Amino acid sequence: AEGEITFSPLDNSEKLDQVAEFIWDQNLENWPKDEIENFLTADGGFIWLAKRGNKVIAIGAAYTQLKDKDAINLVKFIVPPNEQKQGLGTALLEYIISHQQSRGRDTLYMEVDEYDLAAQLFLKKKFKAQSHK
Repeated sequence: AEGEITFSPLDNSEKLDQVAEFIWDQNLENWPKDEIENFLTADGGFIWLAKRGNKVIAIGAAYTQLKDKDAINLVKFIVPPNEQKQGLGTALLEYIISHQQSRGRDTLYMEVDEYDLAAQLFLKKKFKAQSHK
């Protein structure tokens, strides 16, 4: 796929439609626009977009930890199969981390399935990982 990739936080409601549509298109789940709005407001959530031109090609969503304000909990991280193995996931995760570090948050939690060896290896290669049971 051609075109420059840009990363940005979700900054206005017009893009909520794009995020909801992107998630639906991945056949992963339905995350309706009103639930996304609630996540961004009531849950203190953040959503970051990777875009090629105006098209959303990957997202990450996290919220601030209640017990640890210096941490965020990554709850959605979606890179479609046709965009994988090209460095996009790494770049988006690094963008999210630097974006949060600039706001004084130095810890990112994310749940990785114990059987998902590819995700575990990816994270261990790039980041300091800790296991929590």
